Amino acid sequence: LNSGCDVIAINDRVITFGFQYAYMVDKLAKGTDAHRHLSRAVEQVFGVALDVSCEHRAGVVDRLKASPARTSHLLEEAKALGGTVLDSSI
Repeated sequence: LNSGCDVIAINDRVITFGFQYAYMVDKLAKGTDAHRHLSRAVEQVFGVALDVSCEHRAGVVDRLKASPARTSHLLEEAKALGGTVLDSSI
């Protein structure tokens, strides 16, 4: 999901996504292809089918922006093997 959103609730039956923008809730309404795709993705991640619910929450934390940036796995492997970074902007 590339829109401002986060998981705001989850239990053994339902996962609820909160979205910053109401149009995304409409786009992911039950019965739409987008909702079916999201439901399948949730099942693949958790290994069990959960009911997917989407709500408009203007103040929800955008999980993609809240997560720390991940460095390149190749850079981390090179460092682990004794490599050094030549450019400090990396």
